[in-house]
Amino acid sequence: MTNNEGASRSGLPWEDRDYRAIIAAIGEGANDIDEVARYTGRTTSSIMSKWRRLLPIEQRTAPRDRVIPLLRGHLEDPNYDWQLATITDPPPPPIVRPPAKTGLPGLELEDLEDIGFAVGLSAVVMPDVLRERLGVEIVTRNLQHRIRDRRVEQLLTSPGSVISVAAAEAEANTWISRVYASVSRYAGALRPYRSEWDYGHSVREYDEPWTTAHALGNGAVEVVEPVDEYRSAIGDEPQF
Repeated sequence: MTNNEGASRSGLPWEDRDYRAIIAAIGEGANDIDEVARYTGRTTSSIMSKWRRLLPIEQRTAPRDRVIPLLRGHLEDPNYDWQLATITDPPPPPIVRPPAKTGLPGLELEDLEDIGFAVGLSAVVMPDVLRERLGVEIVTRNLQHRIRDRRVEQLLTSPGSVISVAAAEAEANTWISRVYASVSRYAGALRPYRSEWDYGHSVREYDEPWTTAHALGNGAVEVVEPVDEYRSAIGDEPQF
């Protein structure tokens, strides 16, 4: 019988007699696994696997050429319980849970966006260090575009004043870069404006202003072509 071919017990469940046969081979001084395979009717791969199984857990990953000497040393000890070794499994790997994020990194994305926008609009003085930390977290999570776009929406839809998309976008770019220095320092160029409607429906960007610019001089906003009228004009779904 040749190695791994026609092994008469290949694929059958291992029984005590199979273990005793490969243990006896070790006791008789066997060092040639091919010979043990021919003798036991098992494949060399299964024999090596079971020899490793007979070792203590901490030695089962030993190099192949060390398996037989290690096992022979244990089997020479009359108190070595090889049957216990065959049913002993290593402990499961520890479950590693990353520490829970706290502070600004622990905020949900939507909460961080809301806070970032509110702080930008607030007249309350915030310590520079805290504002810088908030700005860095905003840039880290790539929220600077959404916060800037909310400012554009606010300028376009505030009652009593009219402004073009381009003018609102320019003002909002200046606003967020002024409020959060980290945006201009780390974020690079802000991409073209998207409306809040676009965020919920599609990735559509407006190329032309959809309001008429009339400077009233008092900061009020009067939308000549209202948002709802614009949306009605293009329908419920974005047009490409």
